[in-house]
Amino acid sequence: MIQYINLTLIIIGFFTTLYATYIYIKLVKSLTKESYQFREIYREQRIVIAFLFIFLIGFVVGFIDVMARDVDPIFTFILVIFFLGSLFLLLIFKSYDSLINILFQKNTEILKTIVNMIEFKDKYTKGHSEHVRDIVSLFYDNLPEDYQGRINRRQLLDAALLHDCGKIGVRDEVLNKLGKLDHDEWENIKTHATNGKILLSTTCFRELSDWVLCHHERMDGNGYHGRPGNEIPLAARIIAIADTYSALCTNRVYRARVAHDQAVRILQEAAGTQLDHELVRLFVQIDPDELEQVSPALLTDHNDRSRIRRGRLNRLP
Repeated sequence: MIQYINLTLIIIGFFTTLYATYIYIKLVKSLTKESYQFREIYREQRIVIAFLFIFLIGFVVGFIDVMARDVDPIFTFILVIFFLGSLFLLLIFKSYDSLINILFQKNTEILKTIVNMIEFKDKYTKGHSEHVRDIVSLFYDNLPEDYQGRINRRQLLDAALLHDCGKIGVRDEVLNKLGKLDHDEWENIKTHATNGKILLSTTCFRELSDWVLCHHERMDGNGYHGRPGNEIPLAARIIAIADTYSALCTNRVYRARVAHDQAVRILQEAAGTQLDHELVRLFVQIDPDELEQVSPALLTDHNDRSRIRRGRLNRLP
């Protein structure tokens, strides 16, 4: 009877530990791929995996021992401890998995709150940040593996969503001005890249701050801060292309949107000077229908149509 109890505990404990190991490994892989903010959580993953394998080996050795001979009562006591330990590990990892999912959800809500604050000030570009994020997501999925291996996807998408967060420090009358900006107003607009770096540099998004700072840099070194192309982070170069495409394909207070084909021509003309030539080449190969699917409704609202009719929006040549 005791032997059957021992075997039952061993078998259930073994598969419980095996399931806990599966949950932990899946969780670590998910964090490694998607997250850049919880590195401290899985830094000691090898120790945890080793601990789990000790449990698994213990159950295997116990099974062999039970099948080979009659064991002492103390063996059952030790086995119960192992069994309860395996259940405890499973509950811990299941709770851990749920907690990480909640943290991801809260992280997304924080990002959306920041974006909503920006769009509350800059009402004429509502949806732009999410549009850029969606374009970047599609762009990343179409990049060669060597490019994908150089950058964390989740980190890139968060940076794309936050690329204009510094606009919260730009004057409202400048953001929403319908006419041409004068020199002082243009200088005020340009501060949004630096503002974004300052806003993020002391938060959990600090690793994104340099990307946000550089998203208006140019390959020829004539960008906001004069960085040459080889000093512009890859993520910032990707975001710059998505930002440019989004701006071209949606209505702005200073001009009307253009069609996809014209936007592609403009990107190609800017390749090598404003934008990264190789990244532009890869971007224009994306199926236009896929880009259309991630785009917001491109038809103008009533106010934009009325401004176009009154000539308040200048179309691109």
